[in-house]
Amino acid sequence: MADQDALVGGWRNRVTGSGYERPGDLLANPANHRLHPLVQAKALSALRDRVGWLQQVIVNLPDKMIVDGHLRVALAAQRGELQVPVD
Repeated sequence: MADQDALVGGWRNRVTGSGYERPGDLLANPANHRLHPLVQAKALSALRDRVGWLQQVIVNLPDKMIVDGHLRVALAAQRGELQVPVD
């Protein structure tokens, strides 16, 4: 794995790894501008039932703030899932 301060394409690599977190431990970002209508939540839930997780939730690990994946985390919490995959 590359050094976190190594340049990748001219940008510093800040990816620290991947793993699993409990949905209740992740914090919704108050600056999240995306609002998901009920029809979208139902569609994503149906897709997850059929194929499972397709993309990890992106989280800023120092504060466990969600960067991308608010709806995936909310649905996992509603379903009582114990963990979600995170980057």
